[in-house]
Amino acid sequence: MPKTALIEQIRAALEAELAAVAASAADAHSAATHEDAKPENQYDTRGLEASYLAGAQAGRVQDLAHRINSLEFVPVKVFGPEDPIALTAVVTLDDGERTRRYFLAPDGGGLKVNDEQGQLFVITPKSPIGRALIDKVLGDIVQVPLKRKLIEMELVEVA
Repeated sequence: MPKTALIEQIRAALEAELAAVAASAADAHSAATHEDAKPENQYDTRGLEASYLAGAQAGRVQDLAHRINSLEFVPVKVFGPEDPIALTAVVTLDDGERTRRYFLAPDGGGLKVNDEQGQLFVITPKSPIGRALIDKVLGDIVQVPLKRKLIEMELVEVA
């Protein structure tokens, strides 16, 4: 499966989230401007609270749209054993107890995507694992601070 398909899976997940947030934003806007939102007395803040919610949801809509657009022009690269890790790398890390596969993407951290070999965890360069992986090469040991301790993982595969 090409890496563009992984990016499309991330985009689809973000677009689904965008649709849900946009619907919530519309509902919040409707609630903020509805006749029932007018204050009945000086202590009635329903309309004000609804307008704050509508504003926050509108901000989330803009943020998600920006995140989706950031995936549009990602240069996809095939990595060899000597190539330093960068965006669009598919890496396998082994911590001695388990092996996990990761896809380094510009956005969508925390999502899970699938290719023909199975599940990959999406990480970004801003995540602890992503930061630790940047510029590493096959065979390097990656040290990642997780849960107040330093975890060492070996970079055992890259594509």
